[in-house]
Amino acid sequence: MAGCPNRCRHCWLGCTPNGHLTGDDLRFVAEAFRPFSADIEVTSWYREPDYLPEYKELWALENELSTKQQVPHWELMSVWRAVRDDSYIPWLKLLGLKKCQLTLFGGEEKTDYYTGRKGAYDEIVRSIELLMNAEIAPRLQVFVNKDNVDDLQAVVDLIHEHRLEERCAAFGAPFSAFVHQGSCGKLRYICIKAC
Repeated sequence: MAGCPNRCRHCWLGCTPNGHLTGDDLRFVAEAFRPFSADIEVTSWYREPDYLPEYKELWALENELSTKQQVPHWELMSVWRAVRDDSYIPWLKLLGLKKCQLTLFGGEEKTDYYTGRKGAYDEIVRSIELLMNAEIAPRLQVFVNKDNVDDLQAVVDLIHEHRLEERCAAFGAPFSAFVHQGSCGKLRYICIKAC
């Protein structure tokens, strides 16, 4: 399956190789499972959607092979793709996405570190602007731990500097930001524990 351009330090999946199932592979797997389930949902990716260059064709094939007419996109996007493919955000809009989730760990240094890729923070900020221009609301997921808790003001500053609440309201969408709650298995050693 297609994976992700990132090597996020919080990811419970770990660093796995980025695979590439062909259309024939997806057809084979879907048909192999069909006798065992009345409801099949086929995807060619995990972690970050639309990472492969033929993402539009794969999306069409996933829908063709799935029981439902349209496989959910889960309000997820490829930040990597967004800043490299001018047709990507308009395509998400055509799919009917009203909001997309982006992940931050604080400011540039912490986000690049935890994403495992230099330049990731800049791509996230650029993606926020691309989403806003297409009237798709960004939904910011923020991971907090002992290492980055002092850097959270950078996220608040980003929200205010880009006037995200005001700009989302202008096209009738709520802006949301939330702190991720979960195990983040690989980061247990720096989790903030309850008193």
